[in-house]
Amino acid sequence: MENSKIVIRAALENDYAEVARLNTQLQRLHAQARPDLYRMPEEALPADSYTDWIGDAERFLWVAEITAESNVVPGSFPELSAYLLYHFEKKPGNCALQSRHVLFVDDLVVDERLRRSGIGTDLIRLLQQRAREASVDTIELNVAGFNGKAADFYETLGFSVQASRLEFGMAQKGL
Repeated sequence: MENSKIVIRAALENDYAEVARLNTQLQRLHAQARPDLYRMPEEALPADSYTDWIGDAERFLWVAEITAESNVVPGSFPELSAYLLYHFEKKPGNCALQSRHVLFVDDLVVDERLRRSGIGTDLIRLLQQRAREASVDTIELNVAGFNGKAADFYETLGFSVQASRLEFGMAQKGL
């Protein structure tokens, strides 16, 4: 996809450093909010994990680049402004559940300095087009309970809560 602001394309091997930088932002956000669950990133995304992502025929990694036509001052932001990692799942039915074909979003990360610029919306719109082409039943993703901004973003694009996962932290409750 290409518009006057960004180009969305499949990730390449030489995009590793920028995707790792964006992934560190995501990991830091989670670790700051829930240090009981997430570790502060000590290093960037391991290169072998990235190689697995782009080498996996069942997983898709898109990146968004800011173009010269955007309103962003050239050189003021990194080359890659966002990435989207997703895969397809065939969920078999059983006595309680229908079988479904799902497009599952593993990660959607927009550079923290570029959030609310429309890049995430562009990525989701392109993803919805891909989902239509693949005849999936639904697009699904997880949003951490502390990440209200992400939940609000997805809801403005038509996503709705499918389920909530609750926890009772034994250590936090003194048990």
